[in-house]
Amino acid sequence: MKRLIILLILCFLLADLVMVHLYREKPLVKEETLGLKFDPKVIKLSFPAFAEVVANIIYIRLCVFFGEQDFANVKLKDWDWILNNIETILTIDPYYFDPYYMIGTLIAWEVPKMHLKEINQILKKGLSYSKDFRIPFFLGFNYFYFLDDKQTGAYYLKMASEREGSPKYLPLLVARLYTKSGKIDAAIAVTQEQLKRETNEKYCKRLKKRLEALKILKGLQLALNTYQRQFGKCPKTLEKLKEIEIIAEIPADPYGGEFYIEKDCRVWTTSNLR
Repeated sequence: MKRLIILLILCFLLADLVMVHLYREKPLVKEETLGLKFDPKVIKLSFPAFAEVVANIIYIRLCVFFGEQDFANVKLKDWDWILNNIETILTIDPYYFDPYYMIGTLIAWEVPKMHLKEINQILKKGLSYSKDFRIPFFLGFNYFYFLDDKQTGAYYLKMASEREGSPKYLPLLVARLYTKSGKIDAAIAVTQEQLKRETNEKYCKRLKKRLEALKILKGLQLALNTYQRQFGKCPKTLEKLKEIEIIAEIPADPYGGEFYIEKDCRVWTTSNLR
């Protein structure tokens, strides 16, 4: 009996695959979408013992679609269909990691920017079901790269860096993002915390170098803030701080770059802390 039900499900979804192919063979009109939208509640009620099987088959169908698709031809309503399928899969089985990976490595790069918030909401739900560092990593990258929100990006990348299996470079990236967003104290705190936990001597040296540069940036920023309070404006160069003896000298960048003042009156360096 179970085999018969599985066979019926496969036949149903195979027919849907054929329809997807037929839709792709002709131009889509405004009212059409690439395929059916699913209601996870209906699937769970219709196939209570095989809902996860259906979720797997829907995911396979998405893989087939992405393997053949020219993304330039995907319409807005088609993206609604794609994201509905992803949400259906993860509502049925929120522990299924592959759809999260598809969102982070493929869909986020192709989807219109208006859908990025929806993608991030799906990934945020996944934080409760998976301890894999890649889910907060995808979130951090989306905020930093696509949405230009360095502070939120740093928050999720920090979360990723604290999970097992995360790459060693993440704390350094987090510190840089916090610094670029004006959160130098947060960058210093993240680096100091990582130093406490790090046992690799070589990597400790890299963290200490980063910490040294961050403390220099903080000192220069405080000096710059003092100048602004005294004169009501931002100096054009750091040399001005030295001329009026707010600082004794302009310190050297441990990474070999040169410190300078950005348009928003924040101190940064040509090395980008690399």
